[in-house]
Amino acid sequence: MSHRRSRLLRERQYRHLKEKEPTMAQSVDFKEVLEFFESYGWKLQKIYEPYRVFVKQGELPWLIPVHDKKVDAEYVKKFKEFLEERGEI
Repeated sequence: MSHRRSRLLRERQYRHLKEKEPTMAQSVDFKEVLEFFESYGWKLQKIYEPYRVFVKQGELPWLIPVHDKKVDAEYVKKFKEFLEERGEI
């Protein structure tokens, strides 16, 4: 996949997830969260129920709790803020 196409895909996923800004008890499908993490170079390394452990070389892991194939939108928001702080978004 070309760099430009990859960037456009990440931007589309970001906009899609941004539409789902957290409100009380809102959740996001784990499949969307997985694609979002992977689009920024993070890999799903392990599953420690109920957590999914995402890793990236040189970074501390992210542990994301998953219940009924859903992730609380607050975790998505925190990851997006992390990426924004680093200038990756």
